[in-house]
Amino acid sequence: MSKNFDLKGLEWTKIIMDALAEVIQNPGLHVEIEVATLPTYLMIDAALGVLEEENESAERISVKLCTLH
Repeated sequence: MSKNFDLKGLEWTKIIMDALAEVIQNPGLHVEIEVATLPTYLMIDAALGVLEEENESAERISVKLCTLH
C-alpha cells in the first residue's frame, strides 16, 4: 500500500468524521459529501453504512457523485 493512498484515506476519514461531528452538534442539519469518482463514492457510502449502524445521526450524511467536466 502506498503512502499516498494512506494519506488520501486519512483525508476522507477526516471529512466523514467532521461531517458526523457536525450533524451530532446540529440535530436538524443534513450534510452532503460530494465526490468525483465512483470508487470514492462507493468507499464513502460503505463507510456511512457502517457508521449508521452505530450512530443514527450518520443517517443525515449523504454522498453525491458529481461528474468531472
